[in-house]
Amino acid sequence: MYYDGPVLTALWTEFLKLNNTSEGDVDPDDFVTFAYASAIARRAPIYAAMARYWGISVRAADVATVRDAADCLDLVASALGKQGAAA
Repeated sequence: MYYDGPVLTALWTEFLKLNNTSEGDVDPDDFVTFAYASAIARRAPIYAAMARYWGISVRAADVATVRDAADCLDLVASALGKQGAAA
């Protein structure tokens, strides 16, 4: 996942403050977990809007059968075909 400089700096500062720790004492795994969760929370409304306007639905059971890129493309194509037929 990519974070631009100002976002990464803000996350780092927030993490240090929330954990009352110094830079040298940070567990990198703890910071990555914190930063990733923060990014997902920040992006959730964007993803929801994208899904609302352009999203398709697939069943988890169908996703579980995907073995490679071709299967993934077939799954998406099938979902798009079903969406187009319903419109």
